Amino acid sequence: MDVQKGIKSGFLKFHDCMRTMPEVGRGEDKSGSTAVCAIFSPTHIFCANCGDSQAVLCRRGKCPFSTTDHKPVNPIQKERIQHAGGDVMIQRVNGSLAVSRALGDFEYKKMLKEKRHESS
Repeated sequence: MDVQKGIKSGFLKFHDCMRTMPEVGRGEDKSGSTAVCAIFSPTHIFCANCGDSQAVLCRRGKCPFSTTDHKPVNPIQKERIQHAGGDVMIQRVNGSLAVSRALGDFEYKKMLKEKRHESS
């Protein structure tokens, strides 16, 4: 498995693990989180983010790299949200959530899934 697939798999496994928490299953915990990670090898640095947690590489006073925030106003993210049945209002998913990707926040994902099935 390459590093990119491994990082994505790790984020998805953690997301699935959150879903199995008893508090989430009972509807008591509706929270979510953003995340950022970096893996260093002798020759490479691998960065990934989910939401608006950001990694920035700075060297000698310059910042040649930073991750891109997953925000609803980003045209690619906005299109993805709308395609899933959601709306972007006041720069937020359905007027409330400030990030377009997150670990958890299952209530939003459930709502978008239900809206998508209603329109089919």
